[in-house]
Amino acid sequence: MKFFVELLLLYFRNGENQSKASQLYAELHPDQPAPSHKVVGRLIKRFLATGSVQEIKHGRPKSATAENNTIDVLASVEVEPKLSVRQHAQASGISKNSVCRILKTNKIHPYKTRFVQELLDRDPVNRLQFCRWAAQQIEQDPQFYKKNIFTDESTFVRHGQVSRHWTYHWSKTNPHNFAHAHSQHIEKLNVWCAIWDDYVIGPFLSMAI
Repeated sequence: MKFFVELLLLYFRNGENQSKASQLYAELHPDQPAPSHKVVGRLIKRFLATGSVQEIKHGRPKSATAENNTIDVLASVEVEPKLSVRQHAQASGISKNSVCRILKTNKIHPYKTRFVQELLDRDPVNRLQFCRWAAQQIEQDPQFYKKNIFTDESTFVRHGQVSRHWTYHWSKTNPHNFAHAHSQHIEKLNVWCAIWDDYVIGPFLSMAI
């Protein structure tokens, strides 16, 4: 409700300009995705027709995919694109199936967040230098890789693992979101293992702070 009222005030205080209202909302709330001018337009249309930013029900209830509910769902997704379908349904007061139909009709899809290893500024350069050096060594000695130990580790942080199953971002286009899934600078338990030629070394457990 607060979101709708604020958009309404911005619209009328700025010459009834939908794009301006959307722009100002983005400036006032930089931590939130800005609603498009189309969302503002649908909100104004509802307000002028009913005198309210909320749906006014008369007589027989309308279908959950009616225009007013569509506005609610699309606005909810604009502001909180990372919420689940269930949470958008609760915010809009309609069923999960109805939210799914609205999102599908408006070609809004769930894009999964990629979890990546946290890299420091120096890491890309260091990795590139190592790859070039290793390639040169293999050219000189094709058995070079058998004379080195290759290691890897799996990290378990003490505050728990991030659940990756529901990490989606609802949008018409892929925002290519990513999140740091691992950090080498927090308290953790490491499970270490290595490969040397045809042999496996480990695994070994170690605590790191």
